[in-house]
Amino acid sequence: PPAKVYEKPDTLFVARFLGSPKMNAIDCTIKGNPGQYRAARDGISIDLSRVPKLPDLSPEDRLTVGLRPQHITIGSADGTENHLNLGEATIVDVERLGFATDLTLRLGEEHVIVRTTTMDGWAIGDSHTLRIDPVNLRCFQV
Repeated sequence: PPAKVYEKPDTLFVARFLGSPKMNAIDCTIKGNPGQYRAARDGISIDLSRVPKLPDLSPEDRLTVGLRPQHITIGSADGTENHLNLGEATIVDVERLGFATDLTLRLGEEHVIVRTTTMDGWAIGDSHTLRIDPVNLRCFQV
């Protein structure tokens, strides 16, 4: 079924093909020890210890982390205590769509798109903490 393919794609190609805006894809290197792995790249360090169904990994493996724009939360930890902290990001573009707002943020050296239903209060240059529920983070081996 299309919903299952969208929610749990087997490949990065399928993940980026389905959905608009496209899934964010961050190429990372695995750091740490089994059970305590992190996906790291240029100022980004994502704890993978609570991500379900990780592929078989070893330190220094290459991995692409997939983040759907509507699954990323911004700002306060209220209600997101179980979410993974993706780091501090700075808004570089605001696109108001009427029904939602697409924000482009700089996370480390990467640009990440976040879709939010909050229409106002976003300004270029503002910094915010990004978070994601670990069940919504996708990992693809390179």
